[in-house]
Amino acid sequence: MYRAATLAVLRAGVDPGGAAAVPVAVGAVIEVVTDPADSTVLLSGEDVSGEIRGEPVTSAVSAVSAHRQVRERLVAQQRRIIASVLAGGRDGIVVEGRDIGTVVTPDAPLKVYLTASAEVRANRRGSQDRRAGRSGDAASTLLAVRRRDELDSGRATSPARPARDAVRLDTTELDVPGVLAALRTLAAERGLLGPATGPAGETDAGEAAAAGPAGEAAGGPGEAAAAGPAGEAAVAGAAGETTAGETVVAGAAGETATGEAAAAPDRDPGR
Repeated sequence: MYRAATLAVLRAGVDPGGAAAVPVAVGAVIEVVTDPADSTVLLSGEDVSGEIRGEPVTSAVSAVSAHRQVRERLVAQQRRIIASVLAGGRDGIVVEGRDIGTVVTPDAPLKVYLTASAEVRANRRGSQDRRAGRSGDAASTLLAVRRRDELDSGRATSPARPARDAVRLDTTELDVPGVLAALRTLAAERGLLGPATGPAGETDAGEAAAAGPAGEAAGGPGEAAAAGPAGEAAVAGAAGETTAGETVVAGAAGETATGEAAAAPDRDPGR
């Protein structure tokens, strides 16, 4: 979501870090699909799922997301998404973002702080970019990952940090199945797993989440939380290749939402 707001600012031709960016970002009409198999992000009705992963947005998203008014507006929208999913009869929802467990849904029954070394996250981001047909070199990607970590952890409003009660999961040495297995174990220990909706990875949830929730997570540390019983599909969607970011299971099986822009790791926790 923050990436979509950033794209709106860039299209308006204003300075992402300046005051003029605030009304543009706050007024942006952003929609995210909460189905982990479809991480579509819409800006004024246009599918911008691919464009928000490009270098221009990646370089400017920290500046836009640092504006207090922008965060307040998108946090409110994220909370509405969660409430809507739970009110719709779903059992739970997996939400990813850099301030999900600390600000958006601090009462979630499970918060996992997904992280990995900057080098590994940069490699994962590079792989995602190549699969999506985006160009970029390893050195620049690593620099971008480190720069965003520094900017997001040092901002005045909702700095990126693990929630006090979050479980820290270092995924540096784990592959996607390993991350999913660890998350399922954590969710099961808290009684949050419902009947499996399908074999883990079958829906390519990690990839879909990456394009949405995951993509951002892979690009930087963040939190994920669960706010209600969640099916395995939901957990798979939140984990994926993201392996770095805050994930929250807040309620509906198979549903995902992200503060970044897609349904919650890069998928880079873009906040």
